[in-house]
Amino acid sequence: MLLTHRSCVAGRSAQPFRKWHESCVILIGTGFMFVEIAAMQRLVLLLGDPVHGFAVTLAAFLAFAGIGSGVAARLDAARSADGGAWTPGVGLVAFAIAGLAALHALVGPWLLAPDSGLGAAPRAVLAAAMIAPLAFCMGLPFPLVLARLRMAAPALVPWAWGVNGCASVVAAVLAGLLAMSFGARRLTALGVLAYMLAAFVQRGVRPPGAGEPSRNHHR
Repeated sequence: MLLTHRSCVAGRSAQPFRKWHESCVILIGTGFMFVEIAAMQRLVLLLGDPVHGFAVTLAAFLAFAGIGSGVAARLDAARSADGGAWTPGVGLVAFAIAGLAALHALVGPWLLAPDSGLGAAPRAVLAAAMIAPLAFCMGLPFPLVLARLRMAAPALVPWAWGVNGCASVVAAVLAGLLAMSFGARRLTALGVLAYMLAAFVQRGVRPPGAGEPSRNHHR
């Protein structure tokens, strides 16, 4: 009976933990797609050729976001090996994404303007270079959340992958509609807001059972 009681308590305490992480993962997937599609739409127009512009921007986002995810995994491995070494939190990364996204939205049209005198190839290289730091930072938050889940509730890691994938698919469709209705800059602002909310949510999450008073049973 005591075991059953403890299992029920643990299950109830894990529910808020799961819901908060679900919200965080959804916000990260939504923010990624909003910022990516807004930047892609902007750069495709600036580069002039839709096919080449789309290929350059998509390849740059995938490559550098993948590098960011790999770095986050290495930081997590180093933290585990070092017994808790410092790793960047989602909040710090969200602020970096906000600054880089704003810089991208403001400076990109000026640097890649058709009358800038640059040819198609140099402008494509410059566009990829502009995407690199932003995409790198955008690749960090989800692995950082997964690392925290791996420590506190490993069984939730596959579930987090599924939730993030679903959120990304839905957000991609929604981003296209919002971009047509409100423009790329407002879509970028919404993506940044999603990242900031994810950081706020992640900061308030406590592992299951944290903060609960211990009970000694003398039966």
